[in-house]
Amino acid sequence: QVRTYGQNNHAIFSAFQQLVEETTGRRPQWIVDASKDPYRLLWLLRSGLFNIKVVHMVKDPRGFAYSVTKDRIDASSLRGHASRYYATARQSLAWVVQNQLLDRIRRHHLPPEDYQLLRYEALASAPQEHFRATCELVGVEYAPSAVTDFRSGSQFTIAGNPMRYEDRPIQLDETWKRRLPRSSQLIARTITGLNRRRFGY
Repeated sequence: QVRTYGQNNHAIFSAFQQLVEETTGRRPQWIVDASKDPYRLLWLLRSGLFNIKVVHMVKDPRGFAYSVTKDRIDASSLRGHASRYYATARQSLAWVVQNQLLDRIRRHHLPPEDYQLLRYEALASAPQEHFRATCELVGVEYAPSAVTDFRSGSQFTIAGNPMRYEDRPIQLDETWKRRLPRSSQLIARTITGLNRRRFGY
């Protein structure tokens, strides 16, 4: 099953590379898979068909919780508060599980030179510096314009976050610090206390 899964993905990636080559005249050396699924990563690694470099991006769990509960913060009813508490707890637990699984994959299936832990706050505060480190990980030439002009030009993507079509530069957004209620912050900190320090929080 792992082999078949790898072969199917290899066929999709190859077709994607061919399409880009036909359109631009250049075949891409690397494909960025931003699916964020630890099990997908493990299966692709175990298939043995790919040269994989992992950029493990983490975000402050309180900011992570805010991103999925911000539409419920202004709710004044008891039901609205309960919904926010539940969503905060659920997303905080998801943060713990997902990052724990990725860390286990790192320890058991990846050589150190193929892995980079990247904190969102660090990247957003100094994008040039951290993008340079990512280029070194992958083994490609560092191009400053990739940070300043990354939203311009052709974009070859399959699905993804609609934010990729916006024109904003890379910038630190910590709105959660003033918008996320203390009760939600406490829930997030308590649940993620299991492993957040391992990732710099």
